[in-house]
Amino acid sequence: MEPTRRAVLGTVGGLGVTAGCTGGGSETPTARAGISYSVVNRDAGPHDVLLAATPNGVTGYEFTYADGETRRVEATDLGELPAEAFDGAIRLTPVGEGVDRRELSLAAGEQRRGSFDGLPADTQVFTAIAPGGEQIRSYGFSWCDVGRMELDIQLRTGESYEESVRCLDAASSG
Repeated sequence: MEPTRRAVLGTVGGLGVTAGCTGGGSETPTARAGISYSVVNRDAGPHDVLLAATPNGVTGYEFTYADGETRRVEATDLGELPAEAFDGAIRLTPVGEGVDRRELSLAAGEQRRGSFDGLPADTQVFTAIAPGGEQIRSYGFSWCDVGRMELDIQLRTGESYEESVRCLDAASSG
């Protein structure tokens, strides 16, 4: 792991990787920055990925289950979520003021790119991953303290995911 990277892990069934990093430069956390993402499904089956920029933090999380039932839990930290809420949950969505979501369903071999723009430089991005229609396998936050964040997610199998975060300071983020 790079020395400037911090990690916040969240797992279901022992899986999950999420990381953040600090970049160089003199940019302040109130400066505006962008977050770009790339998600590649290298697995033979479909995957659902939720990405959510949370510039003002979160006030809770909404769990969605295969039967369409939902459950909202008030919490500002992932560690506050009850373990039993994850049983059978196929989606986990952060709730809060200014939360901007991207819900992606990727077929085998598919790649998606996108961005969140005009956000405070210290905005965290929440990620939740599940094989198509199955229970969540990985969730957590990624962030950079300054500059622009590039988030790359590789879906390897229904049980293996790789996420990398690259933090670019103001000089290298163009």
